[in-house]
Amino acid sequence: MSDSMSDTNPSSSVLTIPWVGTLLTTLSGLSFLLVLMVLPLVGKASVATTYAKENARAFLVTLLISMAFGVLAVWSKLLRRRHDHSPLPLFTLALMAILLMLLIAFFANLLSI
Repeated sequence: MSDSMSDTNPSSSVLTIPWVGTLLTTLSGLSFLLVLMVLPLVGKASVATTYAKENARAFLVTLLISMAFGVLAVWSKLLRRRHDHSPLPLFTLALMAILLMLLIAFFANLLSI
């Protein structure tokens, strides 16, 4: 059998397939760009508006979706790393660190200063 699925372990997860990790990393990067685009919603100018809470909620949802993609991407790449000893996903880990700092800054109300 020369099928690409024949050489995979049947007990292995879908997350260990190389293109799945790449797809999740790409989605994580694109959603991070979306987070950067909606970042002004929680900035200094938007705090004075009457719909500041809705803006903050929209930013938080976007940030959490981006973090979910990032966590899945890191998990996928680390699972695959166990099987084929691929390199450490430094880009995805750095992106997660930036998203985590943004989340901490959001809850510490540092983005609206």
